[in-house]
Amino acid sequence: MNIVVIGAGGFLGNHLLRSFLTQTKNFKLTVFSSTLKPGNPSYKIQYYHWPENSLADAVYKQAVCNADIIIYAAGAGIQPKTETDERTIYELNLYEPARLVTTLTSCGFKGQLISFGSYFELGVTQLHAPFDEKKFVEQLNPLPNAYCVAKKQFTIFYHIYENISKPFKWLHLVLTNIYGPGENENRLIPYIISEAKSGKPLHFTQGIQKRQYTFIADIINVVHSLLGSASGIYHVTNKEVVTVKDVILETARQVEENCGLKPTLHFDVAGGRDTDMNYLALNPAKLYSEWNLACDTSYQGGIHSYFKR
Repeated sequence: MNIVVIGAGGFLGNHLLRSFLTQTKNFKLTVFSSTLKPGNPSYKIQYYHWPENSLADAVYKQAVCNADIIIYAAGAGIQPKTETDERTIYELNLYEPARLVTTLTSCGFKGQLISFGSYFELGVTQLHAPFDEKKFVEQLNPLPNAYCVAKKQFTIFYHIYENISKPFKWLHLVLTNIYGPGENENRLIPYIISEAKSGKPLHFTQGIQKRQYTFIADIINVVHSLLGSASGIYHVTNKEVVTVKDVILETARQVEENCGLKPTLHFDVAGGRDTDMNYLALNPAKLYSEWNLACDTSYQGGIHSYFKR
């Protein structure tokens, strides 16, 4: 099976790459990345870095058109403490994957494309109940930033494409907050652990916004279970809806339990970039009913994994 992973240097893409390398199946891997270095004989690296490269360039066409599975895991605009201009956000979350779809259509691709949406596409919603896939696509809530807009537009692009023509399998997986060991050190859980070990006080907003947290290993399991066989849009998430403050307090509790350190927490920051979106949640029932798949790792269990390393 010929697999192409685009964006293999990111948290999700790298976990997918490593999962393929541990499989006993006969995978031929090609990765598009600007950060991974040549030298691993298990896969071929195709250098890819926007804006010096684009998926519309002819050099990428042969690799994608000859693939059986293509996973688009590239993106921009979600990492904390990282300034990304709007042009890059729109290019990597909307225009580049759209160019990929155009290329695949023109070359008669018959395999499977896997792409990812985000529940941040829900924006500022007044409905405080988990959205199913139909309501998720149809909602037109206010969107507070370029990342939300770009991801929403790509999901609409997917939806229109699926309803007009289905020349190949296209699996669009909508994710919530993904986390796990090895993620960006500025993200919530590793940030708390690192700052607590340094003895620094931690400052947060009130943390009242409600979220879902999905452990990276659960997502990888879903992707492998649907590899080559599925098409359509599915919500991939743990069902728990918790406040950000719940996650902060649980992480602090486990720091104290596992490291003997008691973090100093202050909920005194005026506001953050996503505090306007006070409720984001997806209903994963479709994934379970059609494929008997679920993301069962609780946020307490997922946080515990950071202390096993």
